[in-house]
Amino acid sequence: MWQSECIFYDGVNLKTHHWGAVDTWGGKITENIDQGISRDVLLNGMFAAEKAGFPVVGHCHDELICEVPAGSPLAEKDLERCMSAAPEWASDLPLAAEAESSPYYKK
Repeated sequence: MWQSECIFYDGVNLKTHHWGAVDTWGGKITENIDQGISRDVLLNGMFAAEKAGFPVVGHCHDELICEVPAGSPLAEKDLERCMSAAPEWASDLPLAAEAESSPYYKK
């Protein structure tokens, strides 16, 4: 019989909807770590964009949504620069961004 080791934590069991021991595995933990780091990198870009003058009105996954008035000196390349700046705690993290200008949000 095949066995594997599991990690357990206290939480809500998705099948019983009761509080108790819930199992997890390395892949799920790695995914959660990855998503947490990604969120922190996105937040760093949001702060940089706001500091540069971009009014951030929302975000979706790995995108920022900014409302810039027509005729503004702010351009796509400025937003790309903000989003590509690595946080101090991950200064060697390779980042790239691509900005798009549109009169409405396209997702």
